[in-house]
Order: sequence, then structure tokens, then C-alpha cells
Amino acid sequence: ETFRHPIHSAMKLACASVWAASAAVPDTMTALVATSATQKSLKTFPTPKLGDLHKKFTNLPESCEVLVQVACSSINPADGYVSGPFPQVMGSDLAGTVVEVEESCKRLKVGDKVWADIGAVTSSGKENGAYAPFAVALETQLGPMPANLGVKEACSLPKVALTSYKALVWYGGAPYTPSNGTVVVLGGSGGTGTTGIQLAKALGATRIITTTSSANIDYVKGLGATEAIDYHQQNWYDVVKDGEADVVYDCVGEAGTGDQ
Repeated sequence: ETFRHPIHSAMKLACASVWAASAAVPDTMTALVATSATQKSLKTFPTPKLGDLHKKFTNLPESCEVLVQVACSSINPADGYVSGPFPQVMGSDLAGTVVEVEESCKRLKVGDKVWADIGAVTSSGKENGAYAPFAVALETQLGPMPANLGVKEACSLPKVALTSYKALVWYGGAPYTPSNGTVVVLGGSGGTGTTGIQLAKALGATRIITTTSSANIDYVKGLGATEAIDYHQQNWYDVVKDGEADVVYDCVGEAGTGDQ
């Protein structure tokens, strides 16, 4: 509720309808629909059905399909860009309740609370669908929602947390030890920065240096940063000396950062 984005109001309307797990699934729903890479608007759209993903996309993983009643979604920079096939419902992050499963599903059942980033890129286009009251996803994309999270927390985390996990674990050498535990997180108060700091700490980093504005220094230190650089006052590469950092996780993408 604290952020604003060109598609924010439309997304709130699209996800406004809340259905109980036992309620009948309607044939149509209000959703934020992209009809081309540049055209998107609220529309009445057919409610997705089990089996739709394997009909629409090729070379998907072997997984059954699950229909989720969406309680909450979030907006990431990537959600502003859409590729085919068109038309398609936009949105990738969700938290909600399972309302239908295919018979082959073994892990999830009707009534389960789940969270996910369903914005998977496939060989035949990008799967989305979270900006609507109902979304269909592969069972392998969905995880049980942690009991200690509310739906707003749960729906804001999947994409940024997965991005940070992949950056640090797949490419950034985690888990860390005291011998390789200095991690620099550029843009520590954004979505990926927020999750990056916490994950770096959980993965063993002993020194976490981040950049942020002065207003957010206490925030990033509360997440686990040991040092915070106000980027309005100093360049991080003037503070962090050559060879001092084991990993730099860039959550800003400013031109020339890779040359530092």
C-alpha cells in the first residue's frame, strides 16, 4: 500500500475479489491483461483452468497444475514488461489459497496456503497471471506459505528473494566463511537489496557493506548490514578498497558499476 506504480491501481482492482476455497470458481474474472508488449488494461477475462499451461506453453517441466485464489500480489520492475503469447494476464508474485489441483498432484491440496513467483520464462513465451483473482501454476512453482508470514509479506518476497538467492548461491560463492565473508550489496533498501542483506547474513557473511540513502541507514543495519554507505555522500568504490570485498551484489544496475 505504500508504493505507487502505473499499474498499481489496476492491480489492486484485479486482485480485489477474495473467494473462499469452497466457493465456486467463476467462468470470468477481472484481470490486468496485456494484449501486446505496450498495451495493458483491466479486462473481463476467462478464469484459467487446470491444464491451460501445458496447452499454452511447450517444454514445461513435468508437473501437475494447481489453481490458486490470489489474495495478494506485488509489483517488480520486470512486471512492467510483457512478452507473448498475447493476450495474457500480467503479474508474477502471489500469495493465496489452492482451490483446485489435478489428480496427479501429490504435494499440495485444496485449502493449502501458498506463495510463488509464477513468472517463468519458457521456450514459447513468459508465464504470468498473478494480477487477477485466480491464477494457474505448476505445482513445482508453488511453496507452502510460511506460517509466520502474512499474505502481504508473502506476496512481496518471492521474486526478490529468489533473485537474491540465485545471485549469492549460484554465482556469489555462498555459503560463506570468515575467509570469504565480505559481501557488498549495492542498493540495500530496495527489494533485492533487502533480501540480499538478510540472505547474505543467513548464509554466513561476517561483513556486509551496503549502499543506501541516509534515511534508510538504520533500516539496512536492522536487516544485518554491518556498514552502510550513503551514496549521496560517497561512492562505494572509494570506500571499499580493491580486494577488500569477496562478492559485490549489484541491485542498482548503474552504468559502469562492473568496471569498478
